[in-house]
Amino acid sequence: MGVLIEFWRDMRRWERHVQAAFGIALALLVLLLVVFAIGRERVPPVGLIGLFGLALAAQFIAMWGNRHLVTPYTQAQRAFIAGDFDRARAILSAHIAENSAKGAPVDADVYVLLGNALRNLGELAASRETLTMVVRQHPDSPFALYGLGRTLLVMGEYQQALTTIKKSLSLGAPSVVEFDSGYASYMLGDIQAAQDAMRRLSPHAEPYRQLMARYLLGLAGEGPGADEALLAAGLPYWRAEAQRYAATPYGQDLAALIQPLVEESQGGLRWDS
Repeated sequence: MGVLIEFWRDMRRWERHVQAAFGIALALLVLLLVVFAIGRERVPPVGLIGLFGLALAAQFIAMWGNRHLVTPYTQAQRAFIAGDFDRARAILSAHIAENSAKGAPVDADVYVLLGNALRNLGELAASRETLTMVVRQHPDSPFALYGLGRTLLVMGEYQQALTTIKKSLSLGAPSVVEFDSGYASYMLGDIQAAQDAMRRLSPHAEPYRQLMARYLLGLAGEGPGADEALLAAGLPYWRAEAQRYAATPYGQDLAALIQPLVEESQGGLRWDS
């Protein structure tokens, strides 16, 4: 799903005629696939050649459309994924300044990524301001709402964070975002809501999310707990998170919450028994 969303974002930046060509090729390809599904034996050999030809044409058009798409946003996104939040901020800030000087618009996605980078740099007030601006302009953007919800969460404003994250989910944010709503619920003392959210977490979620979900369920006497491999894979994230936001209520609450996990990592697991 994430790949499709990224492809859709890239396609929106293509030239109009390239978008039209890709749409025609895709429509014809789907039509041929339907024909094959209904009665392949009735389709002449040239139809199979056409099918492969259209697939190649669609791929070529997509490559052509993306030829200029090493955009500042893409560069910043790669830096963000690599954990280089300073570089992501620098690229995005320069891009915004350049567009502002030209009087050119800046995509909301740019500001969302900037707000997320600022949060990971610990600049929470600036992150909140940036993401709030995007939400005001695009109140139905699930990604902007989730970014704002995450910033509110790490600021320790759990109730407002929960409300914002739930709204992002209602507007189509990925289901894994439920984890954050569950965490906020736990911090608010709503253990039942937290457990419900943690139970729904996909087994394919990141190790750090799986670890926390099993831990919180284990504290309630439920769930299988975690093995040493999951603890080793997931705990470094939470320790770094607590350290990064040590000056906030969230960081302090998190440090206290994971202390038993830290102790268990040093002396053998007990909490999941």
